[in-house]
Amino acid sequence: MNFKDQLKIQAWIDNELDEKESLAVKAMVESNSDAKKFAESLRKFNSLLTKNEPEYKLPISQSELWANIKKEINHPQPRVLQFYYSSLHWLESKLIPVAIAASLVIIGGAYLALKFTHNKSTVHLASEESAALNLGINVLSFYAPKQEMYVVWVDTNAY
Repeated sequence: MNFKDQLKIQAWIDNELDEKESLAVKAMVESNSDAKKFAESLRKFNSLLTKNEPEYKLPISQSELWANIKKEINHPQPRVLQFYYSSLHWLESKLIPVAIAASLVIIGGAYLALKFTHNKSTVHLASEESAALNLGINVLSFYAPKQEMYVVWVDTNAY
């Protein structure tokens, strides 16, 4: 006896089969000892359930109960959840990209400000400072834009 036969026996006990199938399953149960034992165990289990099942009376009629269940199924989601998800959607779709763009603008602006505020064409002479120290050293520094580097010239023969 396989699983398919067990399902047919269960359907036969529950009176879910038409007459033709019911007669075929009845003949199988009467001829097969395993099928007979299985059918008997299902009948005992079924009687146990029906005898020990507590009787429960609904406070409303069954049709009213099913109408309420159908109404709850078709009822839309609470507004709180819709607001929560819509605010998250707004946060993801609008605020995060704007915040990323703003931070890139700030970082880029700071970089450009640092790059272009330093006057590269001016020549700094440190001779006044070295003269004040009486060291006799003249220092000249400038930025070479083609080579993108600072040049510092130290002249010890200035005096």
